[in-house]
Amino acid sequence: MVETIDKIRSKISKLLIRISELEKSLVQKDEDQLEFVRDYALKLIKEREELEKDFKRNYAQANSDLEKEIEKARYESFDGRIERLLQELDVFRMAAPLDTLADFIKIVDTVKSEKRRNGQVMEVLKPGYMLGDDLLRPSHVIVVKND
Repeated sequence: MVETIDKIRSKISKLLIRISELEKSLVQKDEDQLEFVRDYALKLIKEREELEKDFKRNYAQANSDLEKEIEKARYESFDGRIERLLQELDVFRMAAPLDTLADFIKIVDTVKSEKRRNGQVMEVLKPGYMLGDDLLRPSHVIVVKND
């Protein structure tokens, strides 16, 4: 009887160790999947920005209103597809920040302004993105610095 109880305890102990190993493995898989989604989303965002640059260049070089309309339609079609892919990943473009929210912006330059106060965002160079509730990429901004 004592021998049977010891065997059962040993089996339970081994099962608990195995459960712990499986839980760690699942956590690692979740982290790996999240990292994959982050990388994929950042690649989509980069492609979106390249598409916008190409559109602006092609639009400026268009020789007629028809060519401009074709470029615009092409851009809107591809941009819409990228937007839908980002939404499926739970990635959203942040609204333009008005003030410097340290965790959500990256200050890339400063300017003086008599009309605006220190720390106010003057221009958003690249919009920021959120992955769910987490920051994926901060907004790249120019802020006012009058000092």
